[in-house]
Amino acid sequence: MNTAAVLFTVVVYDVTLRILGLAGKYWLCSEDLAQILEYRAAGSITSVFSRHRAALEEFSLRARIDGEGHTVRLFDAYAVRYLCEYSKRPGAFYLKRWLEEGGMQHGQPPAAVQPPRAPVLTLVPNPTPPLPGDPQARTTAYCRALLKVLLRYATPTEAQHLVSVVEDEVQGLLNARYCQGLNDARYALFRRFWLHGGEQ
Repeated sequence: MNTAAVLFTVVVYDVTLRILGLAGKYWLCSEDLAQILEYRAAGSITSVFSRHRAALEEFSLRARIDGEGHTVRLFDAYAVRYLCEYSKRPGAFYLKRWLEEGGMQHGQPPAAVQPPRAPVLTLVPNPTPPLPGDPQARTTAYCRALLKVLLRYATPTEAQHLVSVVEDEVQGLLNARYCQGLNDARYALFRRFWLHGGEQ
């Protein structure tokens, strides 16, 4: 049975990753990958691996960590980069950037990679605008204001959870009732905030 040793840990996107050593290579385990890529459990990473087994099998193996517990699936740098390309979650962007900066190379562990933090701003309340008379417009205005208040008081983790919830709602709406404008606007926002090069 293979046994991988924890060589060091690093924080990427507020997630502590264990860098494992085995057979002269560095590895990440499915549990840590599930956390940074925001899957519900390590089994989700295993499911992705099963769907892409032909591409990933030679870059993955199973082992115990420090000889304890059950065996887990490990992924080398190539496989981790492949999984990042497959995922659309923000954590994948920061994990890939960490890899490109030498994250899983032998030698000195690279520095932690964190998303930039927005400055804390003092909010000056505006005069309250008159409420819309139309019920649908009033519901839309209330939803917009409620989300602003929620984001103002949310921690980074809570804000990221809210992003995931809204993304899931958008995807569910598109699955139930396809809307080209919504799909285009969603992609434009994703490109603006997460893709290299921003808006075109």
